[in-house]
Amino acid sequence: NNPGASGNSTDGYFMSGDDYPGPSPSTRYPTSVDKLSYSTETTAEVPGAAGSARRFKLAATSPRANALPPISPPTPTPSSTTSQTPGAPNTGYFMGGSGPLGSFSTVDKITFTTETTARIPGANLPAVRRSVGSIGSLSAAYVAGGSPYPYHSNVFKVTYSSDASSALPSTANLSATRYRMASVGNSSAGYFGGGTNPGPGPYFSNMDKLTFSGDTTARIPGANLVEPRREFEGTGNSTHGYFGGGSAPSGYQSTFEKLTYASDTTAALPARLPTVTWRLAASSSGTHGYFAGG
Repeated sequence: NNPGASGNSTDGYFMSGDDYPGPSPSTRYPTSVDKLSYSTETTAEVPGAAGSARRFKLAATSPRANALPPISPPTPTPSSTTSQTPGAPNTGYFMGGSGPLGSFSTVDKITFTTETTARIPGANLPAVRRSVGSIGSLSAAYVAGGSPYPYHSNVFKVTYSSDASSALPSTANLSATRYRMASVGNSSAGYFGGGTNPGPGPYFSNMDKLTFSGDTTARIPGANLVEPRREFEGTGNSTHGYFGGGSAPSGYQSTFEKLTYASDTTAALPARLPTVTWRLAASSSGTHGYFAGG
């Protein structure tokens, strides 16, 4: 359970996790990466893509996750001196997490075309984090909230072009200190929903929206989850986000909720996971979402 998932429009990649109750750290906390091919709906381990450390509760995202489109370069003219805008990189980022030796600030980058993973020391998060929310725009990855104690509301940003991390100003902070939340988004905004904080109470229904253009965050009460939950997962496409599974005051969940970006509203769906599941991971092809592990 507690793996990280990233991908592009053709494949999803699931890294590490807690293989409980493994007898030793070498088997309980794998570094392995499994690849889900959307076209065939088959999964296989990719040995060359193994992560740099044994960990779980990590964050993951990609500039092409959820079928986000590549960036189109501006049309050049003979008199133009405007530099060309590069396409969204075909890579994924796995950030932070926890393992047998404590929490991590480590960032690994997987190149989808070669299916190889490398640690990016210059991209290390400004502080160790686990159990965060994470989402990617076309140009950067965002890591929000998380633990370890004291729990957090701040947001870190990893810029793809420079592979460098920074802490964003307080205008990007979540509306409440929390961790074990889920996140979805499209090319213009990311959404962080639910979570927990042992201080004020065990569950949140809060939905916060991070607008990428200004790196600012605001709570969206109309998008609150129908039922507060934690340790669930989200994925989606350019128009909708889907949250599934988790733990709620009524118990462990198999239910789904759908967030419509155009109206910033959330509604319960009749869809169900085959069984109640928490601490899972998810990725999307743009037409289908896949929820795994837990």
